Amino acid sequence: MSRVGCAKGWRSPEFFQPGELDTLAHHLILQGRTSDAIVVIDALTPKARSAFDQADLLLKKGRAFAAEGDAFDLNGARAALNEAVLAARKITARGTRTSAITNITFYRVFMELPNEQRCERITPYMRLLDDLSAEGTPVESGIDEQIAGLRKVHADRCATM
Repeated sequence: MSRVGCAKGWRSPEFFQPGELDTLAHHLILQGRTSDAIVVIDALTPKARSAFDQADLLLKKGRAFAAEGDAFDLNGARAALNEAVLAARKITARGTRTSAITNITFYRVFMELPNEQRCERITPYMRLLDDLSAEGTPVESGIDEQIAGLRKVHADRCATM
């Protein structure tokens, strides 16, 4: 915990509120300082009490590993996203659980497509997203539009599957 570059000398993570650390991790990812973001996310992990909080942090860790930056590691991202789904499955509220799994799966496909992964690796996640999508129903939301966009990219790349 001795290094978070944006706050040189930062040695006391307990000084910051969890929301502040979450915001810091997000901005570090955007800046490409992904190893620093992972340090912050790891500092938040012991504070994640609920399954939702755990899934959310693991999703953020997956994003940090998959983003352009000094900690780029697709296998690390995949492992974090796999753990995020396992945590999300423990969420007791069905709607929240479904939403969390949808977000994690969306990010998985979003991460894999630009990294030119084989269709066999992406298609199972795309099929799951198709099942989770609420497109065309009264509960359709912004993520359903984003899923439709991923569906088109996936179909263009993987038409023979």
